[in-house]
Amino acid sequence: MSELTKQQYEQLRTRVNSLPWDTFKGFLTWTYEGRELNAGDFPGATGTRKQQIEDYFANPTPMPNPEEQAEWTDIQSHLPANLPATTLSSMQLLRTKLEAYISRWSVRPPMGNHLQEAKDMLANTRNDIAIMFGQIEAKDWDEVDHFSVKSLLDFYRKYPETGHKDEIDDEVFGLQKTSRPLEALIAAIQQYKGAFPAGRHVAEADKILDAAILWNQVRMGDIYAVSDYCRDYPESPFKNDAFSRLMELKNAKMEELKKAYNKPEMRDELLMLLKRGIFTEQDLIYNEVCTEESLDIIRNLNEIMGTLPKFNNVKSKCKIESYPNHTDVFMFGVPGTGKSCVLAGLLKSGILNYDSVVAGGPYADAVVQWMDCGCPPEITYTDYLTTIKSSLRTGDKSHLFDLVEMAGEEFADKIANNPDGEVCFEDMGTGAADLLSNDNRKIFFIVVDPTTDIVKFNRQEEQIAADGSVYYTTKAVVVNQKNTLKRMVDLFNQSENADIMRKVDAIHFIVTKADTLGEDYSLRTEKAQTLLKNRYATSIDTLKLVCKRFGINRATNEMPYVFPFSLGKFYVGNIVKYDDADSLSLLEVMKGNVKPVKDENFWDKLKKFMAG
Repeated sequence: MSELTKQQYEQLRTRVNSLPWDTFKGFLTWTYEGRELNAGDFPGATGTRKQQIEDYFANPTPMPNPEEQAEWTDIQSHLPANLPATTLSSMQLLRTKLEAYISRWSVRPPMGNHLQEAKDMLANTRNDIAIMFGQIEAKDWDEVDHFSVKSLLDFYRKYPETGHKDEIDDEVFGLQKTSRPLEALIAAIQQYKGAFPAGRHVAEADKILDAAILWNQVRMGDIYAVSDYCRDYPESPFKNDAFSRLMELKNAKMEELKKAYNKPEMRDELLMLLKRGIFTEQDLIYNEVCTEESLDIIRNLNEIMGTLPKFNNVKSKCKIESYPNHTDVFMFGVPGTGKSCVLAGLLKSGILNYDSVVAGGPYADAVVQWMDCGCPPEITYTDYLTTIKSSLRTGDKSHLFDLVEMAGEEFADKIANNPDGEVCFEDMGTGAADLLSNDNRKIFFIVVDPTTDIVKFNRQEEQIAADGSVYYTTKAVVVNQKNTLKRMVDLFNQSENADIMRKVDAIHFIVTKADTLGEDYSLRTEKAQTLLKNRYATSIDTLKLVCKRFGINRATNEMPYVFPFSLGKFYVGNIVKYDDADSLSLLEVMKGNVKPVKDENFWDKLKKFMAG
């Protein structure tokens, strides 16, 4: 059935009396603005035409409609019997055509219509489609990968009215909420909500999404934030992730505490970690971050430091003195490489007897007091130099030493940052040249830090104010240990220093921080030797020539030896558990290079007294 346009409708009313009845009657089956026509649409009809119109609407006689006949013929061509194969798409097309046919011709059925046949056919077609659709859906359902979100959602999009909707909902959510990593989980939950906006698990999905966003903010935070999350959200769906992350951070923090044991801020952090319950004392002790003793020192460090002597005060009580028949022991090296720690190890050994009154005795006492509290000595002051009168006994004989403690900042700065090379032993500090020039025999140790080549330290420089007062400024100095040691060894080889070098009995290397070379003591020497050969081969070759030229190291065939040294096991707070093994080895080397002097007995002293 056709629809009249406005122009057609107006023209039909105008021509109501002029068109032949058979032609005019055919248009009465059309509609206008969605309604059927009636006699009232033609007020201009006159005479016979008016009667014809009224009779038609009173008792319409449908006539065959060519358009209806053509449409039905087309439908016949889409019947399964007239197709080479019946498919779901062909049946769906037939259904569409039948529905359109019924809708169009039901208002004013033309003569010879097929409406009832079409309605019956539509019912059968719909039933056939439902059967075919169900069979296809069942086949597709059998082929769904129930562990694939994509496969499940593709099926659901294809069959939105499927009876498996709840099952798909459950399976998709179950898969999505186990997605990892976190970014993938957030995206997966959002995808679930998009596919099932009124799904069976939307409430749980919202909780997971909220928790995921919170955990995403926390997980990249520090150990304190993650620890708080584990404490505050014990039922979080990410509790396992949180505890795993906390363990990672705890392990990393353990390593950081052990490696940065000498950083002052680590003391406060260790105490905070304990206070917050992130670590227990047993955690820290088991992982060798601290011991019960070192932890007790850290907790009472301020009080302990208050009882220890201040090196700045001790300094004024010390002198530079040398004693006849003593061997002067020098340690050369870049500041901060551990020279003072080596000295502390020797003094703490218990077998080295030092005079606590004369020369640098007060300094030695202060060092031992610090070591007794588990604290290595503070850095040596820039212009500080002193000697410590010492001895080692073998039976009734003594090996006599003067241990030289010098700062070395100025010396190292001049050696490392002096492009003209104008540097001499006098630059080591006030009195150093006199010590080197005295008649005592010498032992030189070259101290090397194995953990770095670039060393940074601060140097105090004396300044004179306009009013004549003295004040100090701090200068940041950066030196290359390799270059500095080479220039130091070259200094030994200078002709102007020949008189000094002829008094040297031994020159050896001390590689400090030996604990960084591994726990196996038997391998430390080998590793230290390898390190020196790899980094300082040129300096070693020059030193061999120096030893040969001046007859140094006769006991070792003119070869400088390498001695690994560790003051002991260090813990957070720069607290050390003293181990005397390496210190005793160095003392044995010193004894081996110093001829012992027999102790005076009663008769020796009496004889000397009688001789006047």
